[in-house]
Amino acid sequence: MRLYSSLAIEESNGVRRIEVTEWAIQETTTHQDHVIAHVIGATVLGYFVRDETAYLLLDIGFIWRTYLDGEMGLLPHPVAIGELEADEHTRSEFREDIDLLLQEGTSATALQQFTVAGSDCCIQSVEFFARENSRRLVLTCEGGSIALESSLETGELTIMSSDKDPVDDVRDEEGLGEAIRAEQEFVRQRLRAELGREPTAEEMNEWLREQTEGY
Repeated sequence: MRLYSSLAIEESNGVRRIEVTEWAIQETTTHQDHVIAHVIGATVLGYFVRDETAYLLLDIGFIWRTYLDGEMGLLPHPVAIGELEADEHTRSEFREDIDLLLQEGTSATALQQFTVAGSDCCIQSVEFFARENSRRLVLTCEGGSIALESSLETGELTIMSSDKDPVDDVRDEEGLGEAIRAEQEFVRQRLRAELGREPTAEEMNEWLREQTEGY
């Protein structure tokens, strides 16, 4: 079984602690495979979280909905917005944001409901992971990655991007970019203590590979 590691950074009394969490890769269902096949090659323009559901607007004019348990659906954006449990004024704000994002891409500003995705968010691959009552969907993009992490127990759902701070910061986590930097420092300090010297980049990469992959 292949494992994937993520990091959470907690700060208490000025001291930061790094917690490494291992996730087991999950097999996707036929329906998930069907949806994923359609989003590969599409670009994420923006997203939001509402009613325990993540909504990702794609440049192909569809909204990709993902739920707490990792189930998902793909709908034309007028249909997806029409199904929102919201008043007409709020729906109008969503529609205006969508028009801006589809016209201007990630350079769009003054959005009311959506958050702009990072640059170069053309989806290359999608992987699904699980850990106890939590689920994690990782989108590898041309310019980084997007992670959607959810808890079946608490109903929390967080979206994180590799080049931005967390969006819809339900749990006040650091962004993936910060986590990557913290991960590198964590590995460097650990190997420095074990080796008695400064580790090389190759040694750090090998240690990470051993920690994130298992069979």
